[in-house]
Amino acid sequence: MVLQLHAHLIVLASLPIYALLSVAITPAIRTRLHDKFNRGAENQAFLVEAVSGVQTVKALAVEPPLLRNGRNSWRDMCGRARATSLITVAGHSATCVQKVTTVAVLWVGVSSDRWRSPALGS
Repeated sequence: MVLQLHAHLIVLASLPIYALLSVAITPAIRTRLHDKFNRGAENQAFLVEAVSGVQTVKALAVEPPLLRNGRNSWRDMCGRARATSLITVAGHSATCVQKVTTVAVLWVGVSSDRWRSPALGS
């Protein structure tokens, strides 16, 4: 009975850590994903405009500035890949909390079992 109480307390103690992690990370992830989505939409619009108006671009000889803008846009979008890395860090942090909780529950179980005298047939 005491073992179950300790195990429950350990698990309940880990829940605020998950909540804190979620509250701390979610706004940053949301902001970065929104920015990444907007950059992707801008790049898609640029690509559609460039492909559909290629004759006009060639005729007006505005190809070098157009290429420069396209490269800068793609570079900015690739530089915004931090949202993915933040999601990875959050996932690893949650996994770490899960593993520490599991080890703590196992430790309580093993330490309480160690002091109990073995029963016949166990």
